[in-house]
Amino acid sequence: MNNAKSRVCLMAFFILLAAFLPPNQKLAYSAANVAVSPPAVAAGQGQSFTVNITISSVSRLYGWEFKLNWASSFLDVVNVAEGPFLRTGGDTFFTSRINNTEGHIIADCTLLGQVSGITGEGVLACVTFYVKAVGQCPLDLYYASLLDDSPDPQSIPCQTSGGYWSSVSSQHDVSVTDISVTPTAVLPGQTVSINVTAYDSGAFPEAFNVTALVNFQAVGQGTVSVTPGCFKVLPFTWDTTGYEKGDYIISASASTVPGETNSADNNMTFSKAVTVLTPEHDVAVTDVRPSKTVVGQGFCMFINVTIKDFGTYNETFNVTTSVNNTVIHTDSVSLASGLDTLLTLLWNASGFPIGNYTLKSYAEPFDGETTTSDNTYVFGQVTVAEKGDINSKTPNTPDGKVDMWDIAAVARPFGAHAGDSRWNGNADITGPVLGLPDNIIDMKDISTVARNFGK
Repeated sequence: MNNAKSRVCLMAFFILLAAFLPPNQKLAYSAANVAVSPPAVAAGQGQSFTVNITISSVSRLYGWEFKLNWASSFLDVVNVAEGPFLRTGGDTFFTSRINNTEGHIIADCTLLGQVSGITGEGVLACVTFYVKAVGQCPLDLYYASLLDDSPDPQSIPCQTSGGYWSSVSSQHDVSVTDISVTPTAVLPGQTVSINVTAYDSGAFPEAFNVTALVNFQAVGQGTVSVTPGCFKVLPFTWDTTGYEKGDYIISASASTVPGETNSADNNMTFSKAVTVLTPEHDVAVTDVRPSKTVVGQGFCMFINVTIKDFGTYNETFNVTTSVNNTVIHTDSVSLASGLDTLLTLLWNASGFPIGNYTLKSYAEPFDGETTTSDNTYVFGQVTVAEKGDINSKTPNTPDGKVDMWDIAAVARPFGAHAGDSRWNGNADITGPVLGLPDNIIDMKDISTVARNFGK
């Protein structure tokens, strides 16, 4: 409860802070540069190294956030420290979250009070890594957000540049570095060519096995001999006789050689599924996925519907999506053989009583289609609740009242964007357009819970 009270106090602080800031002025900014520096680092197993997150060509910077990924099998972050750049403008608040399991950090910093933002270049943060295994990986600075000093903060456009770490190997180490697959759509009985590239990234010549897999079942194996720093391509053929229609995952694995301690890169999965078709007219709804499972009465949510053409003909047909027995969307879909498409649908829950609902999408059969059992896809339960009622003692289950359970459910993933490990779609209650989620959990969501608190 103390944590919950603290979050309410923090919310009140930001609301009061906004009330004392000067009027907003819409400005056009040139793109700033946020980068990992130095861009390339060499450090061996058991050593530590530090990179700076730098910024240049920025104007009126008041707050920033960045996200950095790395290969957690090789590196751990041991410290994230605020750099001196923003502190030149006054007192700051800095926070960071390290996830060494996933290989991910988020760092945020803001000036405090009614002060001007900083212009120029400098160091935002310093990140120290520990090398726990021999290898190499990108330091992927995949996201940065910059805010100016306006009362209603404006985004400052920016571009990011990541870095790269490698160790000098004195060990045994092999890997799979590439998979190519052709074709990616076949009829049963046709063959698929799978070419696997194996690499010796160690310091010794190696002989090892490479296995090609379909849905993680071996379809071929070969032995390869490779000298340090060299590649070899092994060809495999997958005979699809006896395989039913569907999407299949192609992967490859290199056996561990004696003395090898880093086997994380011995496995690779091809980026696209291979589709086994059926020689007829045949479409299917393969997935229905809501953006959240709790929506406020009168508010909106998104529903993603995936449809695929498993037949050998190009098709045009209707897809109907319903909530219980109420149709909310009918869409015309055109698909070429072997391809799929994603429909992103908006459901406005106005007029729907508080309660539980079932989502269903249905691809209407057309002339010549005889297999229709997969034309329907049902998603379990979505709840229409009081605005702000998203949680209870049972997570993500509304209880008919807006209280501290709901405040905590929004405060916990505060600042998260869709796709983050902390993301909870139910906490994305609204955005700049009232009732329409915006893929970020922020003060608009907390204020919605606060306005309905006690109902």
